[in-house]
Amino acid sequence: RLELDAANDLNLNDLHYKINAQTRKHVLGTDIILINSGDLDPLTFRQELADLVKVVSLYDAKVIGIDHTFSRDPRIMGTAALVQELSENNKVVLALNTQGKDHLKIQNAAYGTVNLIKEPQTVRRYEGGRRTLAAQIVKKFGLKHEIPDDPYLINYVAPDYQPTAFTLQAVNELAFSEPGVVPVFNAREVMNATDASMLNGKIVLIGHFGSTALRDIKDDLEDKFSVPSDTNMIFRSPSMPGVLIHANAIDNLLRKEVRFTEVSATWWFKCLEVLFVFAYLYFLVFAEAGKVVNILLMLGLSLPALFVVLYLMQYNWYIEMGSTLLQLLVFEEMVEIFSPLYRWIQHKLKPTEL
Repeated sequence: RLELDAANDLNLNDLHYKINAQTRKHVLGTDIILINSGDLDPLTFRQELADLVKVVSLYDAKVIGIDHTFSRDPRIMGTAALVQELSENNKVVLALNTQGKDHLKIQNAAYGTVNLIKEPQTVRRYEGGRRTLAAQIVKKFGLKHEIPDDPYLINYVAPDYQPTAFTLQAVNELAFSEPGVVPVFNAREVMNATDASMLNGKIVLIGHFGSTALRDIKDDLEDKFSVPSDTNMIFRSPSMPGVLIHANAIDNLLRKEVRFTEVSATWWFKCLEVLFVFAYLYFLVFAEAGKVVNILLMLGLSLPALFVVLYLMQYNWYIEMGSTLLQLLVFEEMVEIFSPLYRWIQHKLKPTEL
């Protein structure tokens, strides 16, 4: 069942990330800093998170996004301190999971929804509108252009992450020699830093990248999702933390030049696509060229189309092609199956010569 779902989830456009892994045109913008809350003590998590938010705020971060939800149980240690800090800090945007229940509601706090769209397993799009976590954060940050109303395709400019020592050099670079890998700073290092002035004016995202109690935080599957930039295109497993998905979505909103333009969503492209499919179907039915010619024609159409799509994706032009190529294959097989029946009916309807 899992293998079948993985196969259904395949999108040929995902080849873009695999082919261009070492030659990425864009990396995560320097306005975003990522902090891993996974090294905070689970027993005193709320108190330590309140202290972390206070430290980040004191160093004049412009916006603090927190990708955590909290239960209403007031007996949990540090609840009072956390509620006080989050209700009084106007830089904070909190995560709101509209599918969850019994969440702690904090007065005067700004919230943004964090429900991710899966197609059917992989997160390729981000919700549009102004109610999302990404939209609320860029609004506080001072976004100058409009936020899309409809779900938009995420360009994963930061598909991978690496725990990094919290230093001025790492914050300033915000990238490694390996394209697409972004540094993640552990919360305790930020809290204990003698100088965190590099947070000034930044968007600071706090979320669970993985528990530091593990040998490798990437082994922690909590709050992780399958994404198109995953190294394994067929048998995908949850690999990207939710907070990093939000970071990519925020970056796409802040920088219009990295956002995909979806050509396949335009009316004129849909019309051309329908005409193309019907022309191919007409050829299959009436040309009767034979299976070999049909397959060669399908390959002759598919391979150039795949090349064009992958080339355009380098320049952030997106054309959805997986379903169209699948239609060509299905039509070819259907014609192969039903052509004998069609010829038999045609023969029966043909007038009898006397």
